[in-house]
Amino acid sequence: MSRITKWLIAALVVFAAGVTVGSFSAVSTEPKLLYDYFAGLAGGEIRILTSSAVISALTVWTVLFFSAFFKFGAITTAIAVGMRGFTDGYSVTAILRILGTKGVGMCFLDILGVPLVLIMAATVMCVLSAEKKNLTSYLAVSGLCLLLLLGASLLTSAVSSSLAGFCLKGITF
Repeated sequence: MSRITKWLIAALVVFAAGVTVGSFSAVSTEPKLLYDYFAGLAGGEIRILTSSAVISALTVWTVLFFSAFFKFGAITTAIAVGMRGFTDGYSVTAILRILGTKGVGMCFLDILGVPLVLIMAATVMCVLSAEKKNLTSYLAVSGLCLLLLLGASLLTSAVSSSLAGFCLKGITF
């Protein structure tokens, strides 16, 4: 098994742990809080803003990118991947808890950039664990991940309003 595959599996395990904790947190959240959020979403008061989605993607990418250059980069990489898992686990569980099968489409939007985050994390760990660092390939992979993460964020924000309206149509909170 190659080094990148091992680190990808490790990143997936950390992400899965974050998803698990996030899911349990969403299940234990008071339902009224979740219903109020979805009522606001259905009313159009809450929506995914393009700027928020892009800033979120840039933040995750920046933390992962610079983690490759620091002694404690493995820790910051694990925290970034775990937090992404937590937020995805929480939001997907909340969506399914409130909307049931009507919310499945919204869940796909939430996890669109996950494979890119995992690839970026595995790449960072490969750089950190390498005896001889190849920064040229790291910069190329990081740049590609940045472009794809930004594209995924833009797609998510563009589709989210119409998809949320479709999923929430006819539901009374």
